[in-house]
Amino acid sequence: MSSELRTPHPMWAEARRVQVRVAVTVDWTGPGHYDAAQKAPCRFCNLPTHERDESGTACDKACLESVLAQELLGQANTWIRDERVPAPAAARRRSVGSRLVTRRPVLAGA
Repeated sequence: MSSELRTPHPMWAEARRVQVRVAVTVDWTGPGHYDAAQKAPCRFCNLPTHERDESGTACDKACLESVLAQELLGQANTWIRDERVPAPAAARRRSVGSRLVTRRPVLAGA
């Protein structure tokens, strides 16, 4: 492993740290999401619940919303950090010397 420091990619040098909050709300107003006859352990927290997901598996609504929010946030962070998907503004700009030049879009047939 080399001891030299790597320079960050120019696209990430301008990046700012952003905090993202994800809130998910599922609509369980239908009668299939509640089983009054018996409680079963939630598939996430293992506490007994009358609530059921769309497949009929015991699942607390709050647990499902929390897990979905975590998955969405994780996916969003993956997209943000993925170097193969450049930020729209960075894809249109290129650095020339000390100036920042904006590329003009190329029109088809022009």
